[in-house]
Amino acid sequence: MRLALLTPAMGSRNVGDALIEEAVCRLVPAQSLQRLTLRRPLTPEEMRQLNDCDAAILCGSNLYQEHWGCGFLTPEFLHELKIPLIPLGIGCSAAAGESPRVAADKLPLLREMHRRSRIGSVRDAATQRWLQGIGIDNVRLTGCPVLFHALRRPEFHRINPEAPVALSLRRDFLHGAECLERLQWPILDPLCRQLQPTLVSQGPADDAQALALARRHDLQVFNHWQDGATESYEWLARHQSWSLNLRLHFGMLSLSHGKPSWWIGQDSRVEGFCQLMGLPWRHIRDWQTGMLKEMGPGHEAQFADVPQRWDQLAATMREVLAANGLPCALDLPAPKPKPRVLFLVPRRQWAYDFSAQSLASRLSPEFDIRIRYSTDRPALRPEAYDLAQVFYWGEDAHLGRGFDPAKVLMGCSSHRWQHPGKHGPLSSLDFAQRHLQGAATVLTTSLRLQRLIRPAHPSVQHAPNGYEPSLFFSKSARRGPLRIGAAGFRKDPVKGYDDILIPAAKGMDMELAEGSMSHGQMNDFYNRFDVIAITSQHEGEPLTLMEAMAAGCFPVCSDVGIVPELVRHLDNGYIVPHWSVEAFRAAFQWCAEHLDRVREAGQRNAAMMPGLRSWDLLCDLHRNHLRQALSESTGARIALCSRLEPSHPQRQRLARLLGRLGLSWSPATARDAEAPDLSDEWRRCSIMGLPWRPALRLRYRLGLNHNGPHGLEWEELEQLLRQGLLPRPPSPQNPLARLQRRIQRQWQNLFD
Repeated sequence: MRLALLTPAMGSRNVGDALIEEAVCRLVPAQSLQRLTLRRPLTPEEMRQLNDCDAAILCGSNLYQEHWGCGFLTPEFLHELKIPLIPLGIGCSAAAGESPRVAADKLPLLREMHRRSRIGSVRDAATQRWLQGIGIDNVRLTGCPVLFHALRRPEFHRINPEAPVALSLRRDFLHGAECLERLQWPILDPLCRQLQPTLVSQGPADDAQALALARRHDLQVFNHWQDGATESYEWLARHQSWSLNLRLHFGMLSLSHGKPSWWIGQDSRVEGFCQLMGLPWRHIRDWQTGMLKEMGPGHEAQFADVPQRWDQLAATMREVLAANGLPCALDLPAPKPKPRVLFLVPRRQWAYDFSAQSLASRLSPEFDIRIRYSTDRPALRPEAYDLAQVFYWGEDAHLGRGFDPAKVLMGCSSHRWQHPGKHGPLSSLDFAQRHLQGAATVLTTSLRLQRLIRPAHPSVQHAPNGYEPSLFFSKSARRGPLRIGAAGFRKDPVKGYDDILIPAAKGMDMELAEGSMSHGQMNDFYNRFDVIAITSQHEGEPLTLMEAMAAGCFPVCSDVGIVPELVRHLDNGYIVPHWSVEAFRAAFQWCAEHLDRVREAGQRNAAMMPGLRSWDLLCDLHRNHLRQALSESTGARIALCSRLEPSHPQRQRLARLLGRLGLSWSPATARDAEAPDLSDEWRRCSIMGLPWRPALRLRYRLGLNHNGPHGLEWEELEQLLRQGLLPRPPSPQNPLARLQRRIQRQWQNLFD
C-alpha cells in the first residue's frame, strides 16, 4: 500500500511533531510513504504525488485550536483531493477546563475533511465531544499515536533507582497562560537540585531554559529538535527510571515504553490525556515542593490501570485502521530489535548522500539506519546508536560528542590529505593520527587508498561505492563525430579542467557539466558523449567514472582512484600515462581515429557495469563490514574491581553514575590484570593537559572501596567520564550568533 502522510513535522521546530510522525509510521506500516507538509497549501506537483497514493493520513497534532495551524486545508485542496483522508489521533488545544475555539469559517472545512474518511480518530475525550458538538460523529477515541510507539502493551515494574530521571521542559505556555511562565523557575530549580535529572528540550523555545539549568546544576541536555531526530529521545525513554514532564509527548513516549511518568501542566492537552489514562497530574499553579514525594520509586501502583486502558485504546485503533483499509502493526509479531546505525553525511544531495541513501535502503531489513547531515548541525549523542559510520574523513560534527571509537567506522574516499591545500600534505601516518584515531575501522573506496593507509591503522577495509543501474544506463547507440564530456566543479584545481582538459580538447566537440543536475539529467548528459574525460590529479573514485561507463561512455582518464580497478588500457578505456595537455590531446586523437572501437567498448562498459559495481552487488560487502564492527564493539568498557556487595551504597552510586553516562561495565576477570587503570589514565592526561578519551578496543580497570574509586575522588571520576563520554558543555551564544541563527531559521521556514 502506498500512503501519503500529511505531517506537521516538516518545517517544525518542535520534536514532538516528529515523535507523532514516527509513531504513525510504526503503527501503520506501508510499502511506500510520501511525506507532505500540512503547514501550507500544496503545490500542483505535490497534489499529483498525493493523489497517486492509495490514502492519506492526517498526522495527529494540536490542529483544532484558536491559532489555526492547517495552512494546507483550503476548499481548493479538498476539491482536488481524490483519495481518502484519514485523521489519526487529532487533538484540540485550549486552556485547562475550557473548550477549543476555532474560527467559524473553518468549521465547514473540518466537516468536509472528516467526511473523506470512514472513521477518524482523536486523542482525548474533550476533542471528541467538541467535534460531535459541531456535527462530526465519525470519530473514535484512540489516544495519541505516540502512546503506541513501542507497538506493545506497556508493563510497569519496580522503578530502577540506578537509571537517570528525565525532566521535559516547556518554556512557553499558550491560551492566555503566559502569566504562569514565571512560576517555572521556582519549581524547576529545586527539582534539578534534588533529582539531578536529564533535561529534555523539544524545541528552540525550551533551549534557553534547559541550558541555563544545565549550567547551574551541571546536567545533561537532550535537545535534538534541530534535525527532528527522535532516536535519542527514544533511547532516553527506554533507559530512564521515570520522568517528570511539562511536555506531553516525551512523557507519553515514556509511558509507551513502560516507564512511569508524571505531569505538571496548564492546558487541556495534559488534562485530557491524564484523564484518559487515569493518571494524576498537577496544575502548575498548585505545585508545591512536597508533591515530589508522591512520585518516583514506591509509587508504581499509580500506573496499575494504564495497561488495561491501553488495551482498550489499542482495540479501538485497530477498528479505525481496519475500517479505513489500513494495515496495523499492533497485530503483527513484535519486531526483532535491529542494531541502530548512524550515517553521518556532510550535506544533502551530494555524492556521499546518494551513497548513504542507496546503502540505507538495502541494509534496512537488518539495520535501523538514521542519516544525519553535518550542515544541519545535528545535536548528536552516542547513546542512541550501536554504530556510527562517518562518510567523510574530514568530518568533525561527531567529535567531542562522546562517541566510543570502538563503535565508529570512518570513510576515506579522497587523497586530498596527500596534496597541498586545506588538509595536506600529510604522510599516511600523520593522516591516520590526525583524522582516523577516533575510528576503530577505516573504509576505503579504492584499493589504492587501502594500500596507502593500511600500514598506519589497525583495521582498513575495502568498501567500494556503487551506482544505481536504474538511473544510469545506455539509452541508444552514439552517432556522428566524436563527442567528449566531463562533469565537475571547474574551479577545483584538482580536477584539471582549466589546466588540462580545455586546452587538450581545443577544436573538438567537448562539454563540461557544472552545477546541480538530477540523476535523469546526468544520465541524459552522459548519453550524449562517446568519451568521458577524467583529468584529475588525484581522486578517490570518481563516481562520474562509474556512472558514465554505465551509460555507455569510453573513459579517457588519469591513473587515479579506482581507474585501474575498472579500466583496461586500450580495451575498455584509455589510461593517460602523464598528467599533461599533450598526453590527453594524444588520447583524444586516438579516440577520434578509432571511433568505432571506442563506441563498441562503450557498449561493453554499459553491459559490464551492473555485474561489477551495482549497489545490489556491493551491499553484502558493506553489510559484512557493519556486522564485523558490531561484533568487535560489543563488551563492557569498564572492568570493576570491588569486594563490595551489589547492595552497598557506594556500589549503587557507581552504577547510577555509569548508567547516567551510558557506560557499560562488568566485574573484572583475570585477563583484565593488564588492562590500563582508569585512575592512572586520569593522572597521565592531567600531566599532559589533555582530556581523557577512551582508546580503541581498550577495557579499563576501575577499583572501588568504601570511600570511593581507588586513586580518585567521586568528583574527579565524574569529571573524567563526562569529559570523555558526553558532548561538550553548552556555551552561551553572543548576540550576533543568535541573530544569525534567527535569520537562518526564518529563511528555512520561508522555503519550507
